[in-house]
Amino acid sequence: MAGRSVQARRLQVQLSAETGAPVEVQWDSSSRSGGWRWHVIWGDGPTRDGMVALVDRLLPPASALDRDKLVYLRTIRRISVALAIVRNMRLGQPPLGEHHRGWALEDHLLEVPYPERGTDDDLQLAVELCRLSNFGDAQSIADLAAQHGIAGLRARLVPPDNVLPFRRSGPR
Repeated sequence: MAGRSVQARRLQVQLSAETGAPVEVQWDSSSRSGGWRWHVIWGDGPTRDGMVALVDRLLPPASALDRDKLVYLRTIRRISVALAIVRNMRLGQPPLGEHHRGWALEDHLLEVPYPERGTDDDLQLAVELCRLSNFGDAQSIADLAAQHGIAGLRARLVPPDNVLPFRRSGPR
């Protein structure tokens, strides 16, 4: 197991560096794997197919890890859901786009490479949307976006011109 652990750690570091996403490679048992196996786990970043191709390229042929038995588990973070909602609204679509429920948007994002990437402005709006929704589920984020709209989210970020920022006088 020690040789596999070293290979797993090396692969984890290489995958994280190549993708820019935090990746874990861990020995685990899950309902998906049907027993103890090596799991490649990451959030956002490349799609499953992209990660499989990257593992195939990075894992040496004589590796102690059996590439055919690796389990791949990708999650979509709330910020990526919020960013997709902001993009949809910018395009004049409903917050969920063509999807009827929040979980359907999340399922769609599993097939989108790097859903966490966006313009600075869109990312700022997505962060605000997550903050307002207290990082709720995709449906509650979409409902909140529909309630506020892009202009409402932006108004919460940029104070009106006639309001001075609050400052304390003297030491705390």
